[in-house]
Amino acid sequence: MGVTARVRFTRRFLDSLGVPDQRRDLHDGDTRGLGLTQFEKSGAISFFWLRKVQGKAKRITLGKWPETSIDVARREAEAKNVLLADWTRANFTGPNPFEPAPALPVKRPKTVKELFDWWMKEQLFPHSKNVRKAERNSCSLWARGLHELGEKTLETLKVAEIVALHNKIKERGTPVAADRTIQLLKTLIRFAQTFQEYAGPDLTRPVKYFGHHPRDRFLLPTEVPTFLKALETERNTDVHDIIVIALLTSARKSDVFSMRWCDLTLTGNAAWKIPNPKTTGIVPKPYVVHLAPRVIDVLRRRARNAGDNPWVFPATPQSGHVEQIDKPWAEFRKRAKLRDFVFHDLRRSQPSRLVSRGYSMKLASEILGHSSVINTEKHYAHLLPSATAEAVDSFANEIFASEQ
Repeated sequence: MGVTARVRFTRRFLDSLGVPDQRRDLHDGDTRGLGLTQFEKSGAISFFWLRKVQGKAKRITLGKWPETSIDVARREAEAKNVLLADWTRANFTGPNPFEPAPALPVKRPKTVKELFDWWMKEQLFPHSKNVRKAERNSCSLWARGLHELGEKTLETLKVAEIVALHNKIKERGTPVAADRTIQLLKTLIRFAQTFQEYAGPDLTRPVKYFGHHPRDRFLLPTEVPTFLKALETERNTDVHDIIVIALLTSARKSDVFSMRWCDLTLTGNAAWKIPNPKTTGIVPKPYVVHLAPRVIDVLRRRARNAGDNPWVFPATPQSGHVEQIDKPWAEFRKRAKLRDFVFHDLRRSQPSRLVSRGYSMKLASEILGHSSVINTEKHYAHLLPSATAEAVDSFANEIFASEQ
């Protein structure tokens, strides 16, 4: 290195510098640590910052002149002086601000199998009301065909592979199983995106689902008398109460089974806050349902014998609450003479009756706890009173009014 000198940097001074015979360093007289290097032959000038850090000289290039102005170089040097002063006052604790941060290890993309296991642990198990059933269903879908993509990563997976798997599962199984398997893959993709494990697109979006006709069965007015008679003669108190609550709250079976006393308000504006419904997204959004007087009576009766048990329908399974009533429900359905009727049809009965009587689709959506009115319309729009019939009758009455 050549001669070292200290002088106040100005534009005029830098312009006056000739081409040196050897490289030389100059230090600014105003800003501590700011210096410049002028190179031999070319005469090019480069700013630098030079200070002792923990007893060792630390030199950092700030930029070439004139692309980097004197003012900019001064500000950069002053900023580094402040960093050094702060770090010195902190007794040099924490990372060295003048050394590059250590390179982070390159994150290896998770395979589909690793994502599936992670999702089961972090999402399915903590948020499922019936963990064993949820695990059984998910593992069944995995075994049906999704395991064939298990060693792939989402970054290497192709849409064509997903479409081919969709068709293969349909051929050796059912369209419903094929659709649900792809929906599970979609869930894994969204899960990976949420936790920043995958930044790519939803690879399942181009897949055309085979679809199936949604059920629109509900309790018909003509079936009510027999239904009520069967309910009055039901000997199993739990089954009786579960049916009443499911019918009058339109809640899902799993929500009724896992009903907790802490989520209920039985005085004043009686309501039930369903904390973990089946909604889209990683974290389910709770919703509140109104409790009819008949439901309040059932719950108050049960509360008298509840003790310290947190569940409204306690039972011996690991979950601590009722998980299935298949046999007594089948017997009840037989006595009530309900053909082609499943437990979930109780959930549709109240909103179906309300929509057919002209109540808004939004009201039905709120009762069902749907995240969007669009979801409600898919199943209940056909029950809306026909505007066509009303218009035709109105026109006929208007035309033939003189005959009346």
